[in-house]
Amino acid sequence: MDQLEGNPDAGILISETSTKTPFNQNDTLGDGLVVAVWTIASFYGLLTNILVLLAIARHSTIRYSVSYWMMASLSVCDIVMLLLCLWYVIPSTFWHEQYMSLYCKRNIVGMFFYNVFWYTGVVQLAAVAVNRLVSIMYPISYKRLFSKFNTAVILTGCYVLGLSVSIPALFPCCYTIYNHYIYVTMYVSEDTMYFIVDAVVNSLSLVTMAICYGAILMRVRRSHQSTKKHITGAATRQLSNREMRLFIQFSVVSLVFAVTFVTWQWLPRISVSKWIYFVTTSLFFVNNCINPTVYLIFNSLLRQEIFRLICCWQKVVFVNKRNVQTANTSSDEAEAVMVSMNGGTEC
Repeated sequence: MDQLEGNPDAGILISETSTKTPFNQNDTLGDGLVVAVWTIASFYGLLTNILVLLAIARHSTIRYSVSYWMMASLSVCDIVMLLLCLWYVIPSTFWHEQYMSLYCKRNIVGMFFYNVFWYTGVVQLAAVAVNRLVSIMYPISYKRLFSKFNTAVILTGCYVLGLSVSIPALFPCCYTIYNHYIYVTMYVSEDTMYFIVDAVVNSLSLVTMAICYGAILMRVRRSHQSTKKHITGAATRQLSNREMRLFIQFSVVSLVFAVTFVTWQWLPRISVSKWIYFVTTSLFFVNNCINPTVYLIFNSLLRQEIFRLICCWQKVVFVNKRNVQTANTSSDEAEAVMVSMNGGTEC
């Protein structure tokens, strides 16, 4: 396996650190637990994100909405990151050096592609926050600012920015690897300045989200207070419920991203417990799963379309089984079966 090229001292530094700790010894039980948790999270995230993509593509209305384009793009980023984890993060956690050396090029390249879609997703979260702010506070200008062309340019810019920010990770000074002995990603060189770039991109996105969602909540609260005197009690409760759902939807996504960012930046610097590192890395899996989960809970259109998609899939399976059964029946029986199947609802 090709080893890291460039700064040899950095590789020696990590090698010595691993030798001084018990983390370089295989912990079969612990590794199995970590692999099980991450595998379950990965398949759940893949399933929900794929369902979101299919629901958006199938729906005759929302697939032309630019807001759902952003939602679909976020799902693509989550899917790619989860596939990368299934490709080399989870297997290397279980088999360690038998599958992948800490300092091999596959580790470097894998983390590079992961970073591309991580930073792309982070910037897109900020773009989604701005999109929703404009749609609520400046509805007249919304269609002009977020036209289909402008939205396509914004999404393309997010991918270009994600790629640009990740390119330094291909150089020895900024190498980032996944350490499968302590369950965490880390910089090869402890004195790298690349962590500043990471902190700036994530912090700016987090601040943008906080400002946009805070402004939305203030706008909704003011609207609630101004109309409270002129509506009935039932309508008041309805408006309050909408406000609470909006708050929960935005705050959960923002909170999970904030916790993921903060723990990865600072927790590994103040703790040497690999189980703390496990929690830190697990939050990235949670981050990949939280967006589609929130959409399925709070977005009735997507939820209904996904239910319809599942029902259609069940009907296709049922029809295929019936076709197998009718292969050995008489023509009269087959005709009766076809009539009964045609009587059902269409997908």
